[in-house]
Amino acid sequence: MNEQPEIIEVSSPLEAWQAVKKPSWNKNRNKVFDTINIFEFRNTIWDRAVRLRWMRELFETFAQRTRLGSMPKIFPCTIYLDEAQWTIAGQRISADMDRMRTTEIITENVLEMRSAGCRFVLSAQAYTNIPPALRENMLCSVLCRGADVARDENAILTQHTREMHGRTSPALL
Repeated sequence: MNEQPEIIEVSSPLEAWQAVKKPSWNKNRNKVFDTINIFEFRNTIWDRAVRLRWMRELFETFAQRTRLGSMPKIFPCTIYLDEAQWTIAGQRISADMDRMRTTEIITENVLEMRSAGCRFVLSAQAYTNIPPALRENMLCSVLCRGADVARDENAILTQHTREMHGRTSPALL
């Protein structure tokens, strides 16, 4: 089936969460997660300050509505953040105070949302592009296929993976 994706334009982060398609139920009354919802910001909101405000409000709204029980029934869910450094910028990427504040707000809310059943999968060109608070507190595995990883970074990655999994396992594949 070659179905075209449905594009829904929204005017606020609150509307964005309302537009997320909820799971359906099959004939056996099991939840069916049959939709991938994609939020696109970098290529649709060109004004940097507006985009940062949207990202802050998106994650604040997500956490607040979940605490209040008014979030659409999407849990468990996984949020993939591709090229995360564009949204969650550590000091290695940017010292801009507005970006740093956005990073703080997103980090606080991401860590809180884990307990609600939301997993976050972040990708970046280097694991150090993700702020330490996220990479140290998220369950993660680091894959560096074909990457040029410095010896000291390799030692850090190996130790991090052992701690996260509670056993010895290869950090690099």
